[in-house]
Amino acid sequence: MSLPQDRRRRQLKTARLDIIAELYKRGYSLRKITEEVKRRLNIPKLAVSTTYNDVQTLLKEWRESRIENIDQALQLELERIDDTTAELWEQWDKSKEEAQRPPPHEADESKGREVRASKPTPFQKAEPTSEDSETLPTSPKFDSNSSNDGNSSACTLPKRDKSKEKSPCIVRRAK
Repeated sequence: MSLPQDRRRRQLKTARLDIIAELYKRGYSLRKITEEVKRRLNIPKLAVSTTYNDVQTLLKEWRESRIENIDQALQLELERIDDTTAELWEQWDKSKEEAQRPPPHEADESKGREVRASKPTPFQKAEPTSEDSETLPTSPKFDSNSSNDGNSSACTLPKRDKSKEKSPCIVRRAK
């Protein structure tokens, strides 16, 4: 076969495959596809077996293309999982460091005030301060340290949550 005839034959096959692919995707039968290809390309003879072989060629190409696309999609998804895993490990390490680091007690220079943690962590000792206690007046008749002259003394207690406690302090009676 000569070069121009071979080129013409390849062009005709490419055109035929384009038409067959379009109609096959729409669900046409092989007979209807064959008739439509003959009509569009003005081909007097085209066997249904040729159309069948063309469909098989297209399916093979699509499978290979799909496999390549699946490999690319799989690779992309694996990269995303790797990135997410790395970020999760970084966050895990950061959270462990924050749990092990004691809260700052030094003065905050930008605001000029002391920074304190609201609750001690398991790694830190709680230290009572003057802010943590309050002074309550007591009745002289129950205070062993006071004289019965009417002057009231006070007892110093740790600060408490008034909603949870019923009595403010336990005071011993004088004997």
